[in-house]
Amino acid sequence: MLETRFTVPVRNHIVEIENGPFRERLLVDGAEVDRNTGLRFSSNLHAAIADGDSAAALQARLCTSYWPLGIRCTLAVDGTEVYRGVKGAGAFGGMMAVAVATGWLLYLVLHSGFVEGFRAGFRDGFAGR
Repeated sequence: MLETRFTVPVRNHIVEIENGPFRERLLVDGAEVDRNTGLRFSSNLHAAIADGDSAAALQARLCTSYWPLGIRCTLAVDGTEVYRGVKGAGAFGGMMAVAVATGWLLYLVLHSGFVEGFRAGFRDGFAGR
């Protein structure tokens, strides 16, 4: 199972963004403040954190990163980005990279005319070769 956790200190608070199978959670100082469930390719989590006498708006965005392969996290406080990072997918990411490369190679071979030329050779009995 691919589970990723981002931990970021923000204005005397510890903010954790957890991404796991079919769920994303936003935790501030260990308490869950927002959660998304279900299969998502992009997710926005919102909360308000105490900042002295006022409250600061906290927004976390999780999405798939294609290069480097993994989960991309962006954290903003009052509209100002304070953290941006990507956590790799580890062995799963390596397998995905191999699968994507194999798919592209297969696509190129099938659309290059090589297969049609090979079939025509069989049909003609490779005459003249």
